[in-house]
Amino acid sequence: MGVKIQLLESAKVYDINNLKSNPITELEAGTEIEVENVLKAWKAWYKLTIPDGRVGLISVLTKAQSLGYVALKAGGWPNFVKVLGHVNPQQFGYDIMECVKEYERDIVKHIQTDKNPEAVILGCSRAGADWLLEEAVINDNVVDLLTKKARKPDISAIQTLVIIERVQKRQLISDGIIKLLIGKARVTDTCNMETYTGFLVDIACVRQSNQIVDDIIDIYRASKYEYITYGGFRGLHKITKDDRIVDFLIAQLDQGFRVYDKYSPDLSVADLFVTKYRWGPAYYAAEELLAIGEERGIHEIVPRLLEFLVYKNPETVGKILGSDTELVDWCVRNRNTLNPYLHDGLNHKDEKIRARAEYILNKS
Repeated sequence: MGVKIQLLESAKVYDINNLKSNPITELEAGTEIEVENVLKAWKAWYKLTIPDGRVGLISVLTKAQSLGYVALKAGGWPNFVKVLGHVNPQQFGYDIMECVKEYERDIVKHIQTDKNPEAVILGCSRAGADWLLEEAVINDNVVDLLTKKARKPDISAIQTLVIIERVQKRQLISDGIIKLLIGKARVTDTCNMETYTGFLVDIACVRQSNQIVDDIIDIYRASKYEYITYGGFRGLHKITKDDRIVDFLIAQLDQGFRVYDKYSPDLSVADLFVTKYRWGPAYYAAEELLAIGEERGIHEIVPRLLEFLVYKNPETVGKILGSDTELVDWCVRNRNTLNPYLHDGLNHKDEKIRARAEYILNKS
């Protein structure tokens, strides 16, 4: 997808087919150009077309100001695929459903014959064109192709199979792929833990599978909390009316709403620019409990949160009551749900906790 930028400094343009040669031209600061992000010779570049028609590259380190996405020229299957694959095609002025209907025959042909149908299938799902995800279009041959990719594992293929299974209401994701996802998620030193657990959550929701829910909870219990502080328990709220999920999340409320960020350097100068604390497991658990909306879970949030604010919050130790915290702001944002329980805090036996509950209520 093209982006229009304005150069804030001059930029040398290199021939896309001969990066070792001298620049083919140089663009002045202030020039407005349309670029695309590409990889060439294992480096990231901006690709552009200069006025004489030659295609060149400039460094992505070039200082530039983004002027926004470039609207695709109307018409044509290649352009339609680009629009369909974009997360927000409406910004280009397209009625995506009308486009889907116009290109329906091409979509079906693409899905059934192309070696990489994932982007189009996912685009149809985002557009709400579920009739193009039914078995009449996405047949066993397509499913077999996606299954082979998923075993590698291919993230896009797995995501596509999850969506197809939801629409077709038949089990398309094999036990082998589920075991693969569980194994990948258990490797807690991977940045993709949240992605793999997210797929498992989606599968559990589609199948109403008790076993997969148990596996998901075991994965989180066995994980290092540093990964949860970067990803949270995203998606557990999708599994509704399940006491195991609520019980697990309530247990996490004791793990800390804010935790030390060990990746922030302990340097006095760096401390001016880097936040040393980030959201902890208790915060992410509280977010999920709010999304689930069960009274039992929400009731458990405020007492633990008030105790944390008074006695455990690393940002307020030694500071006066009412010092600014992100947790207080979070309470204010969720006041419609939390205020009744904050009022209960006014009757707490601990004077400091009563005072903090009163402070938050007054602020909200």
